[in-house]
Amino acid sequence: MARLGLWPAPFWAALEAGAEQAGGLLLLGGLLTPFVAATLIGDMLVATLEVHASEGLWAQQGGFEYNLALMAVLLAVGMIGPGLYSLDRRLPLTLPRPATFAAALLAALAVAGATVLLF
Repeated sequence: MARLGLWPAPFWAALEAGAEQAGGLLLLGGLLTPFVAATLIGDMLVATLEVHASEGLWAQQGGFEYNLALMAVLLAVGMIGPGLYSLDRRLPLTLPRPATFAAALLAALAVAGATVLLF
C-alpha cells in the first residue's frame, strides 16, 4: 500500500484484507451476491492495473492471470445469481438479477477507475 502512495499503509492494507475476506464470506453464503461480486471485480481490477499489469500476463512472474480468472468467475456469479440455498433467497426483498448486478458493476468500475486515476 505504501508503494501505491496510500498512507497510512498499515490501515489501508488491513482495510483491503478485511474487505476481501468479508466479500469472500458474503459470497460464500450467497448474501448480497450482486453487490459483493461487483465490488470484488472492482477490487481485482484495481489490483490488476496498479500492481500486476506491469508484470505481464502469467502469474508465475507476478502477472494478472489469476486476477483475470477471479474476475471472470465473479462476472459469471454476478450474472447467474445466488444458488438455491443462498441467504439471498431468504431475504424478503427480491432484487432483479441482471439489472442489479449491472448497476453495481458500473458503480464498482467507476470507483475503480477513479482510484486508479487518483493514485
